[in-house]
Amino acid sequence: MAGSRIPIAWLSLVHRKSRLIASLGGVAFASLLMFLEMGFRNGLFDSQAYVAKMMNADLVIVHSQKEAIVPKLPFPRRRLVQAQGVRGVVAVYPLYVDEYHAGWKNDADGRDYPLLVYGMNPDDPVFLIPEVQQLAPSLKQPDTAIIDSKSRNFYGRLEAGRTAELARRRLRVIGTFPLGPDFRADGNVIVSDRTFFNTFDAATGDDERSRVDFGLLKVAEGQDVLAVQRAVIEALPSDVHVLTKDEFVGLIINFWGTSKPVGYVFGLGMVVGFLIGVAICYQILYTDIVDNLPQFATLKAIGYHNRQLVWLVLEKAMYLGVLGFIPGLAISIAMYAFLQAYSGIRMELTILRTLLVMLATVAMCLVSAGIAIRRVVNSDPAEVF
Repeated sequence: MAGSRIPIAWLSLVHRKSRLIASLGGVAFASLLMFLEMGFRNGLFDSQAYVAKMMNADLVIVHSQKEAIVPKLPFPRRRLVQAQGVRGVVAVYPLYVDEYHAGWKNDADGRDYPLLVYGMNPDDPVFLIPEVQQLAPSLKQPDTAIIDSKSRNFYGRLEAGRTAELARRRLRVIGTFPLGPDFRADGNVIVSDRTFFNTFDAATGDDERSRVDFGLLKVAEGQDVLAVQRAVIEALPSDVHVLTKDEFVGLIINFWGTSKPVGYVFGLGMVVGFLIGVAICYQILYTDIVDNLPQFATLKAIGYHNRQLVWLVLEKAMYLGVLGFIPGLAISIAMYAFLQAYSGIRMELTILRTLLVMLATVAMCLVSAGIAIRRVVNSDPAEVF
């Protein structure tokens, strides 16, 4: 049929400019909802796992019951000595962490605010953060620290040269590094292992030197990481787990995604955003179909089959989904930047996540079209006369 080559769906969509703008606005709003819910959910995962990604390790030793960076769950330090004796392991870096006893005093209001404290040997390249690698040798000076420049502003001035109080011990800040808060900790600080022991041995009454929270293992170049992992597992007792860095990151994401209510809340928010989008798109498409019902009846009268009309509506829904996604993406990029700057939570919009929301937006429009399309199928050519 010659008329079948006419882009009826496209012409019908752009025929009324004011309605087109309103329709695209509705789809963009639904797309924005999904972007934000996905951003909060992935922000939860990215923020919690970012520290693990910044660890300079091929393998990570943790307590057998540990599922995330915190809470603190140390294991005997001698496990690192045992691991270092395994063939293929060229370096072992202990890393200590404290949360419960770490209060950082704001000089302005005199109040203590909890934060995460990491203790490391200044000679060990524990983190892949350039600022930490550069400042680490200076941590050999007693009672010095480097603080996360992205920590919340209620910690006071986040700059080198100031004197602060950590767990009632005076420290001198020698520099900053960018890490950022997460949904559990509002700030981070790194000290030498010596300063860590001097601070928290007194605070906890325990010997922190005998226990370690993370053991970071470097595998010799050319060695199979998984083979070395198996050898380390065989050499160590069952009170610890030996994970690749990717496995450790996955463990953290799984913990926050399945074990904590906040992961379910954000996941449910994405589903709710999709359903809200279906309702919005259904109203848009159904109203458009009702307004153009005589035209659909006319197409039936001149020989169009129901399947052709169904495809016409679905084609229009696809156009609507793709065009509505574009402003939704633009607004989401701006919102991500604002929320990350305001909250400090990592809001990363990757290509894969963008494609996922685009597919969800198009699917949302197609589902709506599938619900509204019954009105077209049931239309009677006699209605045009």
